[in-house]
Amino acid sequence: MKRTRVIFIGSALILLLALTASGAFSNDANKKEPGARIHSSGQRIMMARSMAKANNVEMGEKIKKQLDTQEEVTLIFHNKKDTSHYYDHEATVDFVKEPSVEEIDEITRDIKGWVIKHLNSIYIFRSTVMETPEMIEYFNQRKNIEYSEPNFILMQNEVNGPNDLLYQENYQWNLPVIGTEQGWSVTRGTEEIEIAVVDTGVDLNHPDLRDRLVAGYNVINDKIEPDDDNGHGTHVAGIIASETNNNEGVAGMTWFSKIMPIKAMGAKGYVQLSILQKELYGLLTTVQMSSI
Repeated sequence: MKRTRVIFIGSALILLLALTASGAFSNDANKKEPGARIHSSGQRIMMARSMAKANNVEMGEKIKKQLDTQEEVTLIFHNKKDTSHYYDHEATVDFVKEPSVEEIDEITRDIKGWVIKHLNSIYIFRSTVMETPEMIEYFNQRKNIEYSEPNFILMQNEVNGPNDLLYQENYQWNLPVIGTEQGWSVTRGTEEIEIAVVDTGVDLNHPDLRDRLVAGYNVINDKIEPDDDNGHGTHVAGIIASETNNNEGVAGMTWFSKIMPIKAMGAKGYVQLSILQKELYGLLTTVQMSSI
């Protein structure tokens, strides 16, 4: 009996030590509070938990307004909504091959300027006498030039997400995943670009597409419009160029480019390849001839 009591008491002591070591009986004074750390002396120090709060979109708009009126900064309009800023009297130039010291000296003499900075084959030049368009024209006439462009100013949050209903509700979660929003910061497309969608046609009266369409072609029957009697072509066209930022429907990947509906498949959604090749070849030949 005594032996049983000793074993029981010994087991209880071991359990008590284990619980104490694990902190089960530690008092509240020794608990770490959120945002607190323990100094080497054992004194508890509260750490700042506040984070800087900034409305980056609002800040970006303020910066844009300042740049609009700042000297030495030029504002260009891509369309009615989209603008860019660049430093005047400056140009960014990419050389086909690394320019020699003599070539750089010749350029700086011609433009009466200097090199601001460079990385590998890309140089930024500043001129005391030439405006940026003049500089670009000068560089485009030289050999060993890959491209020349204004020294653009890139700003954070310059492009806000579209306000289309289903985009705002994250229905189009795939667009941010594939980097579309980053792409919009580079370009949102232009009305001059027309994208031919060779499919089952397009719903010509679709509210999110009808203002984005140009004249198309019906491969199956050239006597009628390339209207969609299947739905697939409309779906594809909507992904590409559904009217964007109009508070309804979905957002297209391009905000401004147009869709040329080419109806090559009927209601069942298929066509014989040989017929399609023949018809499209004829169509492309006609388009090429009309553009000469």
